Amino acid sequence: MRWRAVLVPVLLAIGAPACAPARDGFSSIDDYVETPIQYQAHNAGRAGEIKQDDLFFVFRAGVADLYEIALAELAEQKSANPAIAYFARSTRADATQNHWQLTLLARSNLGIAPPLLLDRDHTVARDQIAALDGAAFDRAYLRAAVRSCDDTIVVYTHEARFGGPPVMNRFAAAGVPRFELQKQVAEMLVARQDH
Repeated sequence: MRWRAVLVPVLLAIGAPACAPARDGFSSIDDYVETPIQYQAHNAGRAGEIKQDDLFFVFRAGVADLYEIALAELAEQKSANPAIAYFARSTRADATQNHWQLTLLARSNLGIAPPLLLDRDHTVARDQIAALDGAAFDRAYLRAAVRSCDDTIVVYTHEARFGGPPVMNRFAAAGVPRFELQKQVAEMLVARQDH
């Protein structure tokens, strides 16, 4: 039990700082972009440097987790369909754990952290879905979950193939099947909603 008293504050401290401060209450991909000089140096193959692909992966994967969590929380509150509420709880738990693992790996292997806030586009999308109720909300939530999985699969597949440190490649490769399964479940729930 004593290890929890020490470990929890350490993990929270590791996950707390983002790569750069958020502007206007949103995370921005600009905070994860190299300067042209840094980009050229990395393209020249200097060992031990963070690649732009890895920076983009950490940002996009982090925002994807936060978006899944935000949508799932909405669905848990607003959906009257027990299957959708269960899917949302499961998705939120998976995304929370994934974000925690991403934070640990990115901080220890790349020296950066995923964002702690949604970017502007995902915030707008979340707010549009939140404005709906009933069956319209359920359909919009599930379709957003499918689109999010599609986008996340692309990001994770790219990192698995072209990313920097092998530990990040393995993390990304291990995430793809989870997102594919999540997408299949969301598509099945969409099909049920449409009938």
